[in-house]
Amino acid sequence: MSISMKMKEYMNNMPETIKTKKEIEAYFKDGMKKAVENNNVDKPKKEPNDYQKFMKEQIKVLKKEDPNLTGPQVFSMVASRWRTQKGDNGAKDNVDNVDNVDEEVNQAKEEVKDEAKEEVKEEVKEEVKDEVKEEVKEVKEKKKKQK
Repeated sequence: MSISMKMKEYMNNMPETIKTKKEIEAYFKDGMKKAVENNNVDKPKKEPNDYQKFMKEQIKVLKKEDPNLTGPQVFSMVASRWRTQKGDNGAKDNVDNVDNVDEEVNQAKEEVKDEAKEEVKEEVKEEVKDEVKEEVKEVKEKKKKQK
């Protein structure tokens, strides 16, 4: 149950003996304290992911190596080590992947165009064959009539 739901329930159960603003504020403050305390009990702690574990470990290592490093410097160095470890070049790889997708899409378009051209060629051939057959038929009929 969320904190807001717990507070709503808590406030709905407020005793009628509480009348002054001060008493209501104290009751509300007590309710918030209880709601927050009980809220943490309900949730199991989530296991840190690989990056979080790596960060925790590497921050300690870097701070031992150079205690004068600032927070942003440490995070930057740890992130760089993570990319190196993972063989990841960050956004550059994502851009390259997009370029590869564009190339694949263009290649697929060309293949579809080529297939469509072949289909059209076959259809035209068939139509021409049919037209030629009709013309030949007409010529034969004319010759028959002339005889």
